[in-house]
Amino acid sequence: ALRYSTGDNRIVVPLPDAMKTIFDPYEQGQRMNYFHPGLNDEGFLLTRTYGTTWDAQGLAGIRHGAVWYRFSFDLPPDLAGKPLGLFLGGVEDVAEVWLNGEHVGASSRTFSMPFVFDLTAPAKVGETNVLAIRIERRGKANEIGLGGIIRPSFIFTGEKVASPTGKPVFQGRVLPGGSFEQEK
Repeated sequence: ALRYSTGDNRIVVPLPDAMKTIFDPYEQGQRMNYFHPGLNDEGFLLTRTYGTTWDAQGLAGIRHGAVWYRFSFDLPPDLAGKPLGLFLGGVEDVAEVWLNGEHVGASSRTFSMPFVFDLTAPAKVGETNVLAIRIERRGKANEIGLGGIIRPSFIFTGEKVASPTGKPVFQGRVLPGGSFEQEK
C-alpha cells in the first residue's frame, strides 16, 4: 500500500469500508451482468469489508460461491491522461475486477495478499465510474470468519501498472510452519 500511495503515487479514491453487495452462491453473476454499469443495484445489501469480519455481520454461513461489490465514484478532470490503478489490499480468495463494464483482470488465488490492477483504459475522467469487484471464495473452511475484501483498498494515480491483469505482490501460499509454496 505504501508504494502506491506515496512518492510519485497518490490515492485518488479510497474504497469505502461499506459497499453495495450481492451474494452469488451459484456463480452466475457474470452471466447476469452484475458488472454492468447500468445494473440497478439499489436493492443490493450494504456490507462492511475490511472494518469487520463476515462473522461479525452475521454472514459466517456463506462458505462457497462468490460475492460482488459495486462502488460508484467520480474522477476529477485533472486526472486526464494520467495512469490509474486499483490497489486491493487483500481478499479471500480470488478477485476479478470490472470498471465501467469492461473486464480489467483477475488475481491468482492468495489469501490476504495485495494485488494491483490497471484502470487507465476504462476510466472515465470527469464522469461517474462504476467499479465491480467479484470475490470468489475457494475454501469452505474459515475458522476466523473472514470473507470478501478484507484489507483497505484504493484507486491511485502515478505509477502505471505494468500488467493488464491483477499483478500480485506475492504469488504463493503460506504453509504450516511458515514456509512458502510458490503458485505454479
